[in-house]
Amino acid sequence: GGEDGRGVLEIEGGSITIEGDEDGIYTDNSFKMTGGSLTVGAIYGIGTNNFEMNGGTITINAVADYAPGAICAYESFLMNGGTITASATGEIAYTIYLEGDFTMNGGSLKLSADCDGIILCEDSSIVVSGGTLEISAKEAGHAFIRVTESDGAVSIVPTVTGDYSMTASVNEDGSGAVIYDEDAHETYKYVKIAFVTKYGITIADKDDSGATVGVEITSENCTDVLGDGTVSYDPTTNTLTLNNYVYNGVGADDCDIGYYGLVADIPAEGLTIVLVGTNSITVSGSESAGMIFFGSGDLIIKGNGSLSINSGMFGITVQTDSGKLTIENAKFNITTTGAMAIGVQANDFVMNSGNLKITASMIGIGTSEEEGIHINGGSVEIGTAIGGYAFIYWDSAHSTFNPVTPDLSNYVGDYNMTAGVNADGSEATEFNEGYLSSYKYVKVEPAHVHDHGTTWKSDANEHWNECACGDKANKAAHTDSDTNGKCDVCGADVPVAPPSHTHDYGTIWKTDANNHWKECECGEKSENAAHIDGNGDSKCDTCDYAMSKAPSNNETEKPTDATESEKDDSTEAEAPADKGCGGCGSSAALSALAIVAVVGSALVIKKKED
Repeated sequence: GGEDGRGVLEIEGGSITIEGDEDGIYTDNSFKMTGGSLTVGAIYGIGTNNFEMNGGTITINAVADYAPGAICAYESFLMNGGTITASATGEIAYTIYLEGDFTMNGGSLKLSADCDGIILCEDSSIVVSGGTLEISAKEAGHAFIRVTESDGAVSIVPTVTGDYSMTASVNEDGSGAVIYDEDAHETYKYVKIAFVTKYGITIADKDDSGATVGVEITSENCTDVLGDGTVSYDPTTNTLTLNNYVYNGVGADDCDIGYYGLVADIPAEGLTIVLVGTNSITVSGSESAGMIFFGSGDLIIKGNGSLSINSGMFGITVQTDSGKLTIENAKFNITTTGAMAIGVQANDFVMNSGNLKITASMIGIGTSEEEGIHINGGSVEIGTAIGGYAFIYWDSAHSTFNPVTPDLSNYVGDYNMTAGVNADGSEATEFNEGYLSSYKYVKVEPAHVHDHGTTWKSDANEHWNECACGDKANKAAHTDSDTNGKCDVCGADVPVAPPSHTHDYGTIWKTDANNHWKECECGEKSENAAHIDGNGDSKCDTCDYAMSKAPSNNETEKPTDATESEKDDSTEAEAPADKGCGGCGSSAALSALAIVAVVGSALVIKKKED
């Protein structure tokens, strides 16, 4: 190489692997990398220029028996991007040796050495303004040292600028790391510098001991701020999400603003808070605040979740340049108990939908504009316990609180507005602006319109659609046209009707001692009638039931169980032949017998008289 430019090595892409125990790359001029991948034993002897890393990946595994350092440059080290992972093993091993300055503006540099991390010469400096730098110095080494003729090797403190976190540990693996303390730098074997973006939002949490701490939201923790999934922040949309976040304590402490649950500096683009699930902020102390907002942009709070705030002075206070707070759909329950407490404070308050309930000792919603309270939808209910006002504006020119009527001109749909002199809303009547100064309770809510929905309710006989208020519509009896045991309309279980039945009595007579009839298989009877023996043949003329003759004085006819007669009237029965003398028939014969019987009896009786 030399002054003519030879010895300059620049890697722009591709993949290079150099195997060997000694120097992997040696150049007497400079080394520059903008892309690609390099795996090597060491990069050594960078001549009169510098080492420059702008992109790509370098992996170095140096062995101290052959090359004491992973990177050795006789001029400066400059890192703007890319990734370097370097290790050096051996009794006097180091990872970077420089006779010039070390400057890091970006990228990731991870160093692990058996002895020292970065070694500088007499007047060199270390300046870190970006990226991530992590150094582990094993044995008795140091993360940063400078070698001078007068003092030898001494531990030094790097210069770090910008928003960063710097942690250190006396353990080489980083365990037990704490915030870097310059007074203890000589004891550190592990140092990590990480640059973060701070988003100007701090939220209250508790540490392992139960003490309250304020957790600042940064690029490092924004995806899961508290590590439990309850708080996250998306910097691309400036959206803070509270998902079942719960805090109960004294509040995070800021000497300028007091104790709070959440404080945020809203950027000009604005901040959106999304509520998911059930969230709660309880901050004790008479001068505490649930949420405090500064900055320049607007605040929107929305979501399908809820937020409960219990605090001393303020529930939510928006003190930004615009001072605008918009509520959409979410549900709030805010209680403030201090002597001068305010539920919500904003220059411009807009309620588009949702539900807001405020119980405050003095003021419900306060603005600095006479027409700064706009209710366009939803429900707002305010009770002021001590004797304050539901809605006020602060007249800075005269230093007075003035009760006002909110703007309802853009309310979507019909609404009801009631008010009363009792803070709990008892005995509230229709709002009358003439009594504005005396009201401690005001409620604005949508006028009720029946919404019966599409869900069916039912009992054993009927089905209907029902509004939340209890009103019923589309009421009708169940039908089951396909006899599947389900109502055709609502699907409710209904009893299945038995199949239709037509009686079939047949032609066979059933009988007992007195009657005859025809009977369906279901048990239903037809043509039930008493036996008749009109022709004296001892058989029923209709069913042929064998009828006994009339009993004598000494005989009693025995009853007979019901039987099935053999006579089938599906064909005509043959008439019996006449008997007796000539054409007199059996009836005449029976009469003659009867006469003989009577005469005989008289004769017997007469003989007894003799």
